Formats: sequence, structure tokens, C-alpha cells
Amino acid sequence: MIHLHELHTRRSGLIAAAVLGLVALLTAAFWDYTQDDVFITFAYSRNIAQGEGFVFNPGEHVQGSTTPLWALLLAGVYWITPDLLHAGNLLSGLFLLVTAGFAVDLLRRDTSFFARAALAITLAVSPLIYVSYGMETLFYCAILTGGLWLWHRDRRPAAMIAAAALTWTRADGVVLAGAFGLIALWDSARAIRQDQAVPLRRPWRGLPWRLGLTYIAGIAPWFLFAWAYFGTPLPQTFSAKEEFLQGTRFVRVGADWWDSFYGNNPLTLLAVPLIVLGAWRALISPGLRPLVLWAGLYTTGYTALNVTAFWYYTPLLVALILLAALGGDWLARRLVHAAIDRRIVFGDRRVVVGGAVGLVLICAGLAFVRAWDNHKPPPRMVAYETAGRWIDAHAGPDDSLLVKDLGIVGYYADRYTLDSFGLIVPDMHYTHDTYAAAKYKTDWVLTTQYWAMKQLVEQDWFHYHYAPLAQFSAPGDHEFSPMTAYRRRLDTAPPGQIVSGFDLPLTCIVSLEKGEPVPAKTRARLLDVDGVIRVEAAHPFLWGQYPDS
Repeated sequence: MIHLHELHTRRSGLIAAAVLGLVALLTAAFWDYTQDDVFITFAYSRNIAQGEGFVFNPGEHVQGSTTPLWALLLAGVYWITPDLLHAGNLLSGLFLLVTAGFAVDLLRRDTSFFARAALAITLAVSPLIYVSYGMETLFYCAILTGGLWLWHRDRRPAAMIAAAALTWTRADGVVLAGAFGLIALWDSARAIRQDQAVPLRRPWRGLPWRLGLTYIAGIAPWFLFAWAYFGTPLPQTFSAKEEFLQGTRFVRVGADWWDSFYGNNPLTLLAVPLIVLGAWRALISPGLRPLVLWAGLYTTGYTALNVTAFWYYTPLLVALILLAALGGDWLARRLVHAAIDRRIVFGDRRVVVGGAVGLVLICAGLAFVRAWDNHKPPPRMVAYETAGRWIDAHAGPDDSLLVKDLGIVGYYADRYTLDSFGLIVPDMHYTHDTYAAAKYKTDWVLTTQYWAMKQLVEQDWFHYHYAPLAQFSAPGDHEFSPMTAYRRRLDTAPPGQIVSGFDLPLTCIVSLEKGEPVPAKTRARLLDVDGVIRVEAAHPFLWGQYPDS
């Protein structure tokens, strides 16, 4: 005879084994998966491990990584193995299991075994999670769910330390601290109103100062270091990526990402009412309120910033799956009770439970298929690595390089690298490829078929100054390949002697006061030793590539 506790243990063991197997299988499938941005952090981690400091280019203190704690963790990994690509993917799988563990235990008191099993399996097969492998995203999710779990267990100072660690992982971790702080303020205000021992003239004595000071003490070391080391506590990538209050693309593009990763299964739209139900259930459960508040503040914040990279949606997805499990469990209980009471015709309990299990398995199966469809890295990543390694083999040790996408090429080229997007270039006042090439005059430029770089390649002055030396392509990459490595033909300084018929390249420094219009043309005159004008030339100001502003 099997006791109820033994049966529950067996079921829990089977679900845990299934989740572990799914995560292991998909982690193996995504073993070589990567995104370009991952290698920006890898470069910082490598330089930290090699004693160069928290830098992308040795000697330049620019905060181009948005995730200092992940970079520090991978710097420790680099001492064990320089293969950060596979180490990062392995760690992502481990942190996914940690996330699932915290998420299941977070709802243990409020949901049934079946709801928690559905939650764990859904997390284990969600494609939006796996395409974030190698990045800080799963590390972020593990800390996020851990902080929520600590708060739910009424370990509030520890939860604030988790929020501080989340802020070290990515600056938007402040949202979790804000959610905790607002709820603590609300609870304190209610306690003050109910406690006559607290004088109304000094209500601040009852406020949660300890939690606030705990969080400040937790984030202060990094932000003080960043201010002293980089000159600013915010990463350079923040100003390069954000478009504050310039639209609602986070919501609109979020719908596009849903179509990309879950559009093969319209049944996932049934989660929308379940999320609403789950949010209601969480709001009336004091320990779960931070989950709802965090999701709302996080969505509002990224909508205001107008940032839409898919990895910023992954933590929100985890929260929404939690709320859907909470709402789905409540709805299933109501349907079961209605069936038992015969208030409406639903059959017996087995029909409701069987239908819910079948729905979860269908959705999980289709999610697994879509995740498997995305397990190969984008084709251009292969071409980027090939180009980076070629430049490393052929460039001089002091050569400089300009690229569009900074990560993979910059990591493997291992040269002084600038990116025309401005992720590690503070004085990139206009994020345009032509502007960057003309301004910095790097020794090497790697171009792709991306439309903005095609504009650069089509200009005569670029071909006058740069010669193509090698091209790189990857099978299936029709958007970026072929990539071309250009080497600068001429020095930036004018030659000491000129010959008749020779085109003389000149470098012209133009300084303007604020509000002064950009000149329409740049003019040059060549004088002989007697000061007589021998030839004049004029061009539209840098071929019209500077913005009017």
C-alpha cells in the first residue's frame, strides 16, 4: 500500500527528472548558440582575468558592459577555462534550473502540485529563455526569483540583498528594490495608522529604513567604483540604446517576439486571462504582491525607455508564467468544485484535470519544437568569428578596427576596436557608419551588407582611403554576408611631397559654437612658396554625412 506522502514524493521526483532532462537536452542543443552582444561581456571578463582591468580596450575606461556581476563571474570562469562561450551556456542551463526551483517553491503554499508541475515544465521548454543563453539573463532570472522567494518567506533584509545583487547584474534590478520598497512603505504606513504608540508627528520612525539602507549598502560598492573608474555610474550602452519616451515599441515589439517564439501555438493566448487572474490572486496574497508590482514597473520602465531587445523580455516572461500558473490553478479549482456541486455540466474532476494536463502538454510540446528550431546560432556569427580571427592574424599589434557589431569580431580580433553604434565610444555623437569611419580613421574597417554599411562602401572617399583585402561569408547568411575587411591605404597626415595629378587627402578640423549652422561646403586652397593660389577645391561638408543638428 502506497501512502499519500510517498505518492507525492514519487510524483515530485518524476517531474523534477522530466524538467532536468528537458533542460539538459535543450542545453545540449544550444551548446554552440550565441549572440553578438554576449562577446562584449566576454571581452571585459577576459581583460579582467588577464589583469587589464574592467575594460574592452586596454587603457580605456569605458563602461560598455551592462552586467558587471556577470562579467566578474565569467572572469573567475576564465581562470578555469578560456572557453567562455560554452561555459556561459552551461551556466545558463544551471541557472535555469535554479530559477525553476525558486519559482516552484514560491507558489508551493498557494497552488496545487499540478500547477507547479505545469510551471516547471513550461519554464523548461520556453524558447525565449533558450535564445538568451550565454548572456546574464538566466543569472538575472535566478536572482529575481530568489529575491521574490526570500520576500515570500518574510526574509526581507535578505530579499533586499538579492535586489542589490540583481542591480549589480543589470541596472534595471533597481525595479525589484523599488517593488520591495513600495510594499514595505505601504505595510509600514498601515501599521503606523493602526499603532497609537507611534506619534503622528514623527511617522518616519516606523518607516522601513533598515531595508533601504541594506539595499544602498549592497549597491554602493559597484556604483562608487563605476563613478571613480568610468566617470559615470551608468553604462555607455544605456545612452546608445535607450530612446526615452519616444513610443511604445516595447509593447508592440513584444507582440512580434511572441509571434516569433510562440506563434506556432495560438493556445498560448489562453494564458492572458490566466495572468490577469493570477495577478488578482497575488495581490490578495501579501507574500506574492512584489511579483505583480515588479512585472508592472518593469513593463512600464522598458516601455518608457523604448528598448526592445528580446533578452529584456525573458525575466518578464518568467513572471508572467508564474502568474499564469497561479491563475490557472485557481480557475481549475473553481471548475472542479463546480463539477462536483453539479452547478454546471463539466463532468467529473478527471475531465477538468485531464483537460488541463492535456493543454499544458500540447503547449509544452509545441514550445519545445519552436525552441529546437532556434537552437542554431544566427549564420552571421560564423562569419563574424572568421573575420575576427583573420584580422587578428593579419593586423599589426597597434592597429585599430571599426565595426558595426562589436562583440564577436572585437573579441577575436583582439585589437583596439571602435563600434559605429557607440556602445564603447562615448564621443560617438552621431551613430552612423560613415561618420565613425571619417571621424576615427581606423586602420581597419569591417563592413557587412547591412544597409547603413552599404552606404559607407558606396562612397568614393571611402574607396580612396581604404582598400578591400578579404571577404568572409557564412552559409545561409543572406543579410550580412559577404563581410569585407578594408585596410587604410593612406596615412591621415598629408604627404610631404606631392606630384602633379596626385589627389591630396586633407584632414580638416571644424569647430562650431552651440547653435551655429553646419557649413554647406569645405574649401581648400593649395599655395605655392610665394603664396600664389595654384588650385582650389570645394566639397559638400563631409559629403553631407553629418546631421544638420
